[in-house]
Amino acid sequence: MQENEKEWYSLKEIERITGISVPSLSRYADEFKYYIKDRKSGNKRLVHIESIPLLKKIKSYYGDHLNTSEIHERLKETPVIIDVKDEKDVMANQTEMMDELKSMKELFQQEIQQLKETVITQQKYIDERMNERDKILMESLRMMKEQKKAVAEVSTTMEDMKEETKDESSHERNNKKWWKFW
Repeated sequence: MQENEKEWYSLKEIERITGISVPSLSRYADEFKYYIKDRKSGNKRLVHIESIPLLKKIKSYYGDHLNTSEIHERLKETPVIIDVKDEKDVMANQTEMMDELKSMKELFQQEIQQLKETVITQQKYIDERMNERDKILMESLRMMKEQKKAVAEVSTTMEDMKEETKDESSHERNNKKWWKFW
């Protein structure tokens, strides 16, 4: 598809149209290259007419005191410009991207494996600690039960002794003569 040369403007021409300085236009084209359609013609940088409203929008964002990252955030809704120059370049880029994706996949798989191993190790530790805790708890419960049993036996023995003492003292009282009560 052959585009009309009238649709491409130099930075000087865009400066006259928009009032944005050439250095600012150049900086915008570099910083926001994925949104601005531009190309080189010799030493000149040409910008497509479709990108002029976007350049004005970027200038207004800077005028609103937004920083570059905030402008990028706002431009996410704008379509990205992909310039395909040569089919060989596209194939080379795809191959590079596939290689990079494979290496990233391997790294992620290694990281996932390490995380799995960590989780397994932590689970074993938790299980061991819970078993130890359960053993200690059961031992404590057994000891408390034995102590309760011992306390109950002592309590019963004490009551029996009180009864015997009471019986003996009441028996002695009954056997005393009336003048010996005082």
